[in-house]
Amino acid sequence: MIGTLAKVGAIPAVMLTLMADRIGRKPLFLAAILGFSASALLAALAQNAAMLATGLFFTRLFTMVDELLAVVRLAEAAPARARTWMLGLLALLGASGDGVALVAYGTFADQPDAWRWMYAAGAVPALLSNIWRLALPESAVFVATSRAKQADPFALIRTHRRPVILIGIAYFLFWLPISPALSCNFQYLQSVAKWEPNQVALVSFAAGLIGLAGTFLGGRLADRFGRKPVGLTATLICVLGLSGVYSSSQSGLVGASLSIGYMAWFAASVALCATMSELIPTKARATVAGTSEIGVSSGAIVSGSLVAFRIPVLGALATLSSP
Repeated sequence: MIGTLAKVGAIPAVMLTLMADRIGRKPLFLAAILGFSASALLAALAQNAAMLATGLFFTRLFTMVDELLAVVRLAEAAPARARTWMLGLLALLGASGDGVALVAYGTFADQPDAWRWMYAAGAVPALLSNIWRLALPESAVFVATSRAKQADPFALIRTHRRPVILIGIAYFLFWLPISPALSCNFQYLQSVAKWEPNQVALVSFAAGLIGLAGTFLGGRLADRFGRKPVGLTATLICVLGLSGVYSSSQSGLVGASLSIGYMAWFAASVALCATMSELIPTKARATVAGTSEIGVSSGAIVSGSLVAFRIPVLGALATLSSP
């Protein structure tokens, strides 16, 4: 339930992201890095569930702001013919961070307060923010368009309400089954399948490493065959792959299913990001990207709440979390 409450932090992130179309991408991007670092320290120092939930809430908020702005900045800088591939590269770098965290978790999970030290590591980006402030330029496309008067963000949403609604629905339906399947697999493998933490970390890391191919494969296929067919096909494969994780406790089958699920998840995510960035003009891109996050968070919150409330009743995490 704490994990579900933390996901709610993505909703106010939408309001912060709206500011990027008025004040620029760079200042908001750097401010969110500092906010994330402070929130991670709060989670690391948590003395009770409420304090932990608060730290995770704000960690999610600031992380989402930077994720959305990273997609917007890259979409504005990348040439159209390679945009999806470069968004896949961005996803690859993010997933590499997940891989490092998995290795650390598998190595130190049995140590006292290991999870606190992992959250405390979230303060490291704050030390680098001054370097990024000097090295990271403002989006050239934003600078060019900002010479004209910036429109009110809510006026931009009304103007582009059709793509906003359609993208929001697409994200909601995508994350409704996917979110609990992704977030509960570690807990399932440890509590139900009785795996050791190092086993979970090893198989998850290997599956994630294989799954990273989905960022390149999905990007290339989407650039060649179109965003829509690749996104739809990858979503179906993702659901089938993640369902397999909860149908067996054998490491080989779980690893194969998780690899397929991750690969398709990365491919579908890249196709969705490219679709969103290309449907919207530059002056409204950050606004619409932030608004679409409502669909992502709503799907994750609804599905996470259903799982959290039904576990005490049915007591079957494997059934509840499977797409």
